[in-house]
Amino acid sequence: MMNSPFTNHRINLADRAVEAQRAAGLKVVEDDPVVDAIRTVRERLAEAGSGTAMTAEVAMAFAKRVLAELSLTEAERADALEAFQRDQFGYGPLDPYMRDPSVTEILVDGPQHVDVERHGQLETVPVTWRSNAQLHEYLKALIQHTGRPLDLAHPIVNAEVQGHRINITSAPVTTVDTLNIRKSVAQTQRYTPQEYVASGAIDVVGMRLLLLLYRAGVNMLLCGLTGSGKTTVARILTEYGARDDVRFIALEDTRELELQVPRFIGMQTVERSERPVSMDELFATVKRKRPDRILIGEVREGIQAVPYLMAIMAGHDGTLGTMHAGTPEDAFHNFVFFLSSAGMNVNEQFLMQVLYHAVQVIVLVTRFARGQRRITRIVAVDPSGSFHDLYRWNYRGRQWEWLQPLPTALEERCFVAEVPLPTPDDPVTLDDLVPEALDAWRDEEPG
Repeated sequence: MMNSPFTNHRINLADRAVEAQRAAGLKVVEDDPVVDAIRTVRERLAEAGSGTAMTAEVAMAFAKRVLAELSLTEAERADALEAFQRDQFGYGPLDPYMRDPSVTEILVDGPQHVDVERHGQLETVPVTWRSNAQLHEYLKALIQHTGRPLDLAHPIVNAEVQGHRINITSAPVTTVDTLNIRKSVAQTQRYTPQEYVASGAIDVVGMRLLLLLYRAGVNMLLCGLTGSGKTTVARILTEYGARDDVRFIALEDTRELELQVPRFIGMQTVERSERPVSMDELFATVKRKRPDRILIGEVREGIQAVPYLMAIMAGHDGTLGTMHAGTPEDAFHNFVFFLSSAGMNVNEQFLMQVLYHAVQVIVLVTRFARGQRRITRIVAVDPSGSFHDLYRWNYRGRQWEWLQPLPTALEERCFVAEVPLPTPDDPVTLDDLVPEALDAWRDEEPG
């Protein structure tokens, strides 16, 4: 049906009436009337009761009634309703990228610029907000159920939303609002050892070395810079490098591992609540849950460094953690700094000695300029106080090299665990290392 010219004339008159009201000062609005309208809807929704208790249909009907009462043009009313629907139920304009498994991170640098990371490289995507004020309201809606405010007194927010790591900055810290979403690994690509090798991140011999060492219960520290793929390696080792009867318990401040194994418990700290739960409390609890192997999420403070070492010293073989560090030396110096800052009044030389005895293998993961992620070093830690490269990426020859035999301590670990000793002459296949029972468990239909 064609629109009547009288209908169009009526809408134009209504819009002009709204504009006249604003010019006359009869209706006070902010710089962006759509932002003002969305805020009003949310305030009325909060007064009426929790929006989460409403179905989407009821909430949308409520929003339409509120918007009908406001002095808006038809175009502004439609924009406000659409923005409310997007922001209230999901990630709004970012939803397509949240659902895309090839996207690992989303970066919003103000209302007019959004990047996503795919395969280690950034690309700009066509997402914008009308103004910084509208972006600010979007961000407040995004974290509304976390209990964390976003205002001048709280310009930095770190939170977890639906399993994803959220970082927000606002004025006066940044001139425009910014958002970083590090997507949950549960929604990004998962690799089998064969797929990881096929990606060019390591060759078969190096992958066998890592899987066999972890199966033998070697204590490992995975190091690399942000986005290098440390968590990916941790998941491969834990999901494929252990027997199917192993019971894993992970301690994290943000859920990342989410292992697909028969026996796994993920425990997370609680920061902002009436009853916070610290990493120390998690570690005290995990000892009562019969763990075979304890996994520590990213070690970036003393609160993670202490339980990592305590797990090893308590005799939990195969303790694994990740850390931001570029070399083994940097990793140990970071550890000492974290432990000292956590209030451990212990001689630094003594702490270094403890580390050299506790950590047995350090794995360095590197992200290259074009996004390629690669394991560049597998380093054995000598209890006497030195590091020895076992396996290394030769940058000039563009290949991996096995540099020296396995140290006696690692050989003994393999013998005790009845694990085949990894050697440079191992068969060029990984099929014999995937536990049959675990493989069958993964192939079962859920439920």
